[in-house]
Amino acid sequence: MKTLIKSKKEYHQVMASIYTLMNKGENKLTKPELSKLAAMTNAAAYFEELTLGLKYKTMCIEKVLFDLPGKITLKMEDGRMIISPLKYFPDLQKLSVDKRKKHTIVDERTILFTYSDAVYHLEDFIGLEANWRKR
Repeated sequence: MKTLIKSKKEYHQVMASIYTLMNKGENKLTKPELSKLAAMTNAAAYFEELTLGLKYKTMCIEKVLFDLPGKITLKMEDGRMIISPLKYFPDLQKLSVDKRKKHTIVDERTILFTYSDAVYHLEDFIGLEANWRKR
């Protein structure tokens, strides 16, 4: 399935569809839904890079926050904020807020938590986990 986004309006519609699928939970998605999600996220990233001027490789995590209950917030260097429910990151959800705050940002795109063995990449928070696994 190849998705091509031609306008900002289509981009916003695709992003809404991405969020709808992500809110279902990855383990509840069917194979066709997972394929659709992957195609839409790739199309959105391509549109962002070409049309909106957001270079994929320039997305850098500046700060990790836990100021919203049940959420993790990534503050990006360019000012964008990525907010994700902790339910998608069970290793972090188990930790106390104080233990979550003990982390290190590595290579501007990876987060290591002192009290967790899990390694999180920026792609995990934007629905592109398969992309970093390919590297």
